[in-house]
Amino acid sequence: DQAAERKSAQTGRQETLVQVLGAASWSDPAAAGGKPKELHNAAFADVFDRGDPRPEVERFVRAFRRRAGRAPSSLEAQAFDAMGWMLSAWSAADRGRGGREGVRKALLTRPPADAVTGPLSVDPDGNARMPARFFTVVGDRIRRREALDAR
Repeated sequence: DQAAERKSAQTGRQETLVQVLGAASWSDPAAAGGKPKELHNAAFADVFDRGDPRPEVERFVRAFRRRAGRAPSSLEAQAFDAMGWMLSAWSAADRGRGGREGVRKALLTRPPADAVTGPLSVDPDGNARMPARFFTVVGDRIRRREALDAR
């Protein structure tokens, strides 16, 4: 189902459409609702799935909706996870008495954990690792592409 077909307005023939690849910002349903014909079957990767049934994701989305009146974006989910990691590191570094180096060490030595964006870990060089998930636009909705996630 990667290539869709439709009747061309110019030629009247059935034509195969090219699948458009997009950015994580397309995970906002408003992006899909803006141009559904142009974005139909588009594919994009993102680290956050607001429809994930894991309890921590459901709690986060529900709390965010209650406060903001809308669903969280990918960037907001990443900020939530980053703040959680920072608070945890600060606590592990004895409420900051370990200084900058203590917080840095706590961040780099924390074991991988489940976050709202999924399994999260930090490499020895300080880069965060988050698994990408793949999505597609179907009509005016965003759908997960689990078959691609398994790769």
